[in-house]
Amino acid sequence: MIYDTLAKKYGASRVATYYGETESEVRQEIVEGFQKGDIKYFIGQPRTGGYGLTLTKAKTVIYFNNTYDMEVRLQSEDRAHRIGQTDTVTYIDFVAPKTINEKIIKIRKTVKGKLPNIYLIDGDVSDNDMSNLYNNPKVKAMISLTKGEGFGRPLLEFSLTGKPIIASAWSGQIDFLSSELSILVGGTLDKVHPSAASKDMILTEAQWFTPNSIEVGRAYKAVYKHYNKVLKNSRKQGYNNKSNFSLDKMIEHFGHILDNRLPEFPKQVEFNLPELNLPKIQTNE
Repeated sequence: MIYDTLAKKYGASRVATYYGETESEVRQEIVEGFQKGDIKYFIGQPRTGGYGLTLTKAKTVIYFNNTYDMEVRLQSEDRAHRIGQTDTVTYIDFVAPKTINEKIIKIRKTVKGKLPNIYLIDGDVSDNDMSNLYNNPKVKAMISLTKGEGFGRPLLEFSLTGKPIIASAWSGQIDFLSSELSILVGGTLDKVHPSAASKDMILTEAQWFTPNSIEVGRAYKAVYKHYNKVLKNSRKQGYNNKSNFSLDKMIEHFGHILDNRLPEFPKQVEFNLPELNLPKIQTNE
């Protein structure tokens, strides 16, 4: 769509696309054409054009979608801002308002230095996919600062990996996360913000949990600086949950609850009549 719009307005010879499928000979022609000024608009992907390119004739770089792999992003920016560039380069991000993308970009602008990679997962995820995600060696911990009520199943699942968990000290997860083995963050119960209200579902008159930001920061630092120490406790947490929250254990526990809470219902009693010694009736033949 971007190519078609630009080609229609400025002519196809002034617009070039640069993707993974682009042949090496064509790539070189595109770069040379752009550097000479014959090509005015260079359309590509940050990852494809992240290494080995010199695009010092670029004065404006527009990102229509973002990669949250910071190394790829910075490498793509360096294609224009490098030795030979004599002009100021402007970088523009196109972001839909009130989306997670907008929040991530705002956070990124407040931090100097290298940031961790961010991966956005969307759509249906299978059990196998979730297991692979939980157990991926790049995943070091799980953070879930939940605000509302819930069972917390993802937290229980993740705890079985033995990796550290930072979670709200509120809601269903406190049934299976120990404050000694996991990092539970305190906070306050506040009224639901109007922007988060939903008719017949989340009411403004209701309250939800707001984690204490100072405690959250301390929890992050504790996991980052003392990971191995925290890991020992989290492995104990995983063992406890495997032992006490398996399906068989929960069925057993549920059975005890039913036995102790439900009243004893009337049972069918077999009714046996005594044998009667009745006189025999004689018949005349």
